[in-house]
Amino acid sequence: MEILFWISDKGGMKAIRLQNRKIIDIAYEKDLGVGSVVVGEIVKQSREGHFLVDFSNFQGFLEVKANKIAITVEHRRLKSKLPFEIVREGSMNKLSKVVYLEEGNAEEVSSRLKVGECLKKSRYFHEKLSHWLKLGVSKIFVESSNCLEKLNELFFDDISSVEIDVNTHKRSLIERFEIVKGLDSIFRKNIYTDRGAYFNVDFCQACTVIDVNSGNYLKTSLEVNLEVIEDIVRLIVARKVSGLIIIDFLNMPHSGEEQVKEALKKAFEVDRVSVSILGFTRGKLFEITRKKEENYHNSSSEILKFLEILK
Repeated sequence: MEILFWISDKGGMKAIRLQNRKIIDIAYEKDLGVGSVVVGEIVKQSREGHFLVDFSNFQGFLEVKANKIAITVEHRRLKSKLPFEIVREGSMNKLSKVVYLEEGNAEEVSSRLKVGECLKKSRYFHEKLSHWLKLGVSKIFVESSNCLEKLNELFFDDISSVEIDVNTHKRSLIERFEIVKGLDSIFRKNIYTDRGAYFNVDFCQACTVIDVNSGNYLKTSLEVNLEVIEDIVRLIVARKVSGLIIIDFLNMPHSGEEQVKEALKKAFEVDRVSVSILGFTRGKLFEITRKKEENYHNSSSEILKFLEILK
């Protein structure tokens, strides 16, 4: 696997994980700055005073002041929105202070939250990148020496033995690795593998349904099913699909079902999110459940906006 790193014009570090030059996952951060106010819903309490907060387009672990913990827990119970303000603690900026709005100010504060804003040095971003590195990376590409300096600051121990390539080409990493084209391909109705098989994806309210087709790949049904698994998992991870996922594989001999199940287990090793491989139902549909940890991406333009890549 390879990882691309660059720093956007607005200062946040962006990262894309590739396998065989195909996008597997993305991560991004942005410095909101001291004094910024964001509004989010508390998802869970990780430990005393630390909460995972969902800001609609990203999530982050926040530390709440001791005298505000009780009322913060109550907001979580009621599943209500709560505004947070970034305050400076030591040398780091982090969301750590609960700010209560006066009546009538909620709309004003909400308008200050921009789509795609992420937490600078949030544990969520750092843990995601650390997971990528633990999976094994063959090479890291960085856009500039400035980016490499920041990368070393964050992950020096994890990347000390990894080959690093600082981009000296006239074209940016985004252009060299055709990232815009790669993101667009993930959001097509029919997603083709390199050998011609393809699958359709339908996002329903209760579940996500994936229908496998042989296309131009003239092999046995089992070979087609095994061929599409890597691309199916890549789509699920890149688009942050969660909940119940149903895959309608091609009909195949019963003896091949265990091979498909094991192949899916292996493919999901690239994913840091909790996944349950449930297996085939009596109707020969394959069921998977994936925990929600990031919000689902609706379009490639949405991701491009988060990554601040202009088409």
